Amino acid sequence: MFLNRRVLLIAATAVLVLGLGAAAAIQALETREAQPIHGPVVVELFTSEGCSSCPPADHVLSDLVAGKGPAGIEVIPLAWHVDYWDRLGWKDPWSSSDASERQRRYGSVMGLRSIYTPQMIVNGRDEFVGSSRSKAYASIRSGGGIAAVEIASLDAGVQFSFESGINPEDLAAYVAVTQNGLKSEVLRGENRGRLLEHDAVVVNSAKGTLSSIGSGKLSGTARIDVDRSVPGHLVVLIHDSRTAEIVAAGRVAIGSRKSG
Repeated sequence: MFLNRRVLLIAATAVLVLGLGAAAAIQALETREAQPIHGPVVVELFTSEGCSSCPPADHVLSDLVAGKGPAGIEVIPLAWHVDYWDRLGWKDPWSSSDASERQRRYGSVMGLRSIYTPQMIVNGRDEFVGSSRSKAYASIRSGGGIAAVEIASLDAGVQFSFESGINPEDLAAYVAVTQNGLKSEVLRGENRGRLLEHDAVVVNSAKGTLSSIGSGKLSGTARIDVDRSVPGHLVVLIHDSRTAEIVAAGRVAIGSRKSG
């Protein structure tokens, strides 16, 4: 009887140890899976000086530009000033039809009933009201995994490359020039009498072309006017042509003063 009890005790101890080991292994696996692998995260804000709800969202983006967002994550911010507010009393000096069309494209592939401002979109796949700091930070933390674009030259056109197993015919490339520290005194419209400040404003954008250079690497070129005397960034965005999701991105500082 003593021997049987001892055998049972040893067996029970082994089961307990193995069980704890398995539980620890499962917990470690779950913890590892819960920590996303972060590549750059692209945060796009669709905004307008004619919209009274937009300044708080502009502030959220400016904090990301200043590096006040989630730690350890490279954020590539862009503020697209749409033009459909211009007819309502105040013409946004940085508004463009390209920004509005870009937002409409997102709205179409995302199945949205309408587009709106301020709207924030992360990596081309997660959208929400742009003034929600909590949603922005949560989306940034879970939005990694895209490839990094290497920008090789700004002379004689933008030249860039990145790793991808996707056929270049299934991708679309865009380049944009952004500037920080822009200010505007609004004289009419919903923000009348306010001095608004903006960062990461897209002041110019263009489409690029892509080609395969072998071994799962793609290269691209684009023509865009870049004022090298004005501080800002040159940004490259690579989209899945069907879903509009961003699969690769990169940026390089331009101008005489580094900015976030």
